[in-house]
Amino acid sequence: VKTLGDSDVLPEFRTAVLDEIKQSWDRAENGVVIGTMEFDKVGPDPHTGENALAAVHEVVKELNISFEDVVVVMTYRSPRVEHWGVVFEHHFDIPSYTDFMCSTDEELKRWEWLDTAMNPFKVAEAYYAMGYNVAMIDYEGITNAGKDLSHTIVCDVLKVDCIDGRVPGLQDITTSPLPSIPDLSVVGDNEDLYDLEQLFLSRDCYYKYQLEGKPGFEVLNQHTAWGTCGNQHESFYELFTDTDFLMNAMQSLVFCEEYEVFVPDMLENRMVWSDQKKLIAFAGPRETDAVSVNKFFAEQASGSGEFEYAPSFNGWRWPAIKPQALLNEKSLYHVFDMLVSHADQRPIQNILMDGIRDCYNAAEHGVIVGSLAFESVGYNPFSGDDGMRAVQQIAGELEVFGDKVTVVLNYRSPRIELWDILWRGHFEAETYHDFICSDNEADKRWEWLDTSMNVMKLAYEYRLQGWNVVVVDEQGIIDAGKDVAHSLACNLMDHVECEDEWVKGLEGEVISPKPAADLSYLSATQKLVLEEYFRARDCYYKFHLEHDPMFTVLHQKSLWDTCEDDDDMDKFEQLIDTDFFLNLLQSEYQCPKKSSTGSEQGGVPVAEDTFESDYDDSVQTGLIIAIALLFVIVVAVGLVFYCVKSSRARRIQKSEEGPMEGVFVNDPSNPNLPTEVRTDSFNSRNIEDSFAQHISGTKMTNDETEVKFSKEEVVENKSEDSQEGDLGGEPKGSFESVGMDEESNDKKEKPSLELI
Repeated sequence: VKTLGDSDVLPEFRTAVLDEIKQSWDRAENGVVIGTMEFDKVGPDPHTGENALAAVHEVVKELNISFEDVVVVMTYRSPRVEHWGVVFEHHFDIPSYTDFMCSTDEELKRWEWLDTAMNPFKVAEAYYAMGYNVAMIDYEGITNAGKDLSHTIVCDVLKVDCIDGRVPGLQDITTSPLPSIPDLSVVGDNEDLYDLEQLFLSRDCYYKYQLEGKPGFEVLNQHTAWGTCGNQHESFYELFTDTDFLMNAMQSLVFCEEYEVFVPDMLENRMVWSDQKKLIAFAGPRETDAVSVNKFFAEQASGSGEFEYAPSFNGWRWPAIKPQALLNEKSLYHVFDMLVSHADQRPIQNILMDGIRDCYNAAEHGVIVGSLAFESVGYNPFSGDDGMRAVQQIAGELEVFGDKVTVVLNYRSPRIELWDILWRGHFEAETYHDFICSDNEADKRWEWLDTSMNVMKLAYEYRLQGWNVVVVDEQGIIDAGKDVAHSLACNLMDHVECEDEWVKGLEGEVISPKPAADLSYLSATQKLVLEEYFRARDCYYKFHLEHDPMFTVLHQKSLWDTCEDDDDMDKFEQLIDTDFFLNLLQSEYQCPKKSSTGSEQGGVPVAEDTFESDYDDSVQTGLIIAIALLFVIVVAVGLVFYCVKSSRARRIQKSEEGPMEGVFVNDPSNPNLPTEVRTDSFNSRNIEDSFAQHISGTKMTNDETEVKFSKEEVVENKSEDSQEGDLGGEPKGSFESVGMDEESNDKKEKPSLELI
């Protein structure tokens, strides 16, 4: 290695070494065996700078053989901590183990030995990657079997005919026992030794995933090698293949001042805590593009082998759980439903949680998981599910808390369209009447009304856990020409590469638009009222969440757009009672009430009696006011017209009453002309014009004369004439507000014009 692995060595030395090996090869019938402890220097080797891989390659090239004709043999020694103790005592000139781990003396040599001599499976993988066959001999395994290391190599690797695992004629020749140290306490106490052993074993376990079962690789007399490896911790184990990280962890065990990794907790939980990584839990709910969102991330961010990892996700991952019988062959984007549906089955929970933990360890920035079952928050009489518990379990396993956790929910509108598709797609009822009124699937209907249809309640409950909550307003997404999954990734996942809210390279991966709902079974009024009921329930949560810094709405459009101020908070609060709310929906569809015996009765439920008369007026206030104003205008116009007409007729009749023969009505000198109408020039036309102008609020003067018509007199005319029903049959006495009554009407003199 020192000669062939160093390009600076003189050519004559290289030639001399290769010639010796070539001559042995030529004399051998089956092959040659060469060996050196330096063959473990597979780089990088900052202390020696040697390159064993290059040296072996030079030999293979000189012998003109294929890589497949080479077998690299290695020894795996355990306990691993004993091996490390021997390295410290026999190869370093430092008096104490603490100084050995914490000082800078020989730190490059310490690093190199930790990376090579103490890392046999890394060396094995390096040779295997070159195309060579590799055999790892478990030293404790052959010792327990009463075998010898050298004889095992000859018998099991070189395939020489042996007797009971020993070379014939050489049975008495044995390998010298491995060096050991009498007292491991020089390395640490029992707890420290245990943790140190686990660190070494965890690093070894990573290579199990790279080498086990591969053609051309085998472990002979396997006993302790990979004996402690779990099945779902590849990414956790991978952390320890970083020699700097492993060195830091080992230094923390002896309390080197600059290192503060809490090794026992890390090993127990199979987790390496990071204050930079985050968890996103997508919680649906149903029929809000949730399945499509989960599928998008499962296919683009898992890198499961079935799907290629999209580099734009840049360190964010969806856990790749392989389909298997125990998981009912669930697809990658449905598999986390089983965290909720099979919460009491520990083997399934272990597989799923190990996979999530493994993915989190591997991810640079965080993981996203999703399930429609995460909507199951609170009391669920139909399913008994607890989605909140599942998310809590994930966060606890990953040791992420507070603002490192974000729960995402979709808000679909119109709300009655979601209600419609839930009924049609998930319930047995053939008609909406049967769905809302019958007792069939009553618990399921109640539960879905309380969860799938109550996204703001879900947001509120998840926010109470101390986590971030984000609601995606789907209508706002549509209006902006965006996509739910892309917007989620670009707004919530740090470091994801996006452009104009589209994940780069995935612009063609979009969620198909939802079909329009058929609501023809509802009248226009029912649609209006039902939609307002659902939105009013959402309004209750506005005043709890809107100004919360850990609550966000993406592309807000339809959410809370009908909410006004908090004056109606008492009414909104009534609607968060799902029993009351369901009663109200049934009232709107005139479902018959149930008696105490369960028989149907007429009428509407109590919720209608106690809530609708108060609440419905406010719901339709605009419409009622508009109708009332229109009615008042029509009546006022009719009143004015009738009064003008009646007054004109009376005045014409009075002016036409014949005076004494030969006397002209308009003769001011006529002594028989009534004083009320004595003027220079006054006739029926004057009466009509004056009446009309004063009713309209104007004044008419004629030779400095002002004409007035009192409001009270006009009203009296209306009261008298309305008895005939000319104005649509207004009841008698309908104008009492101006001081009139039926008795006074008969005695009061008829109105007249007064000249002032």
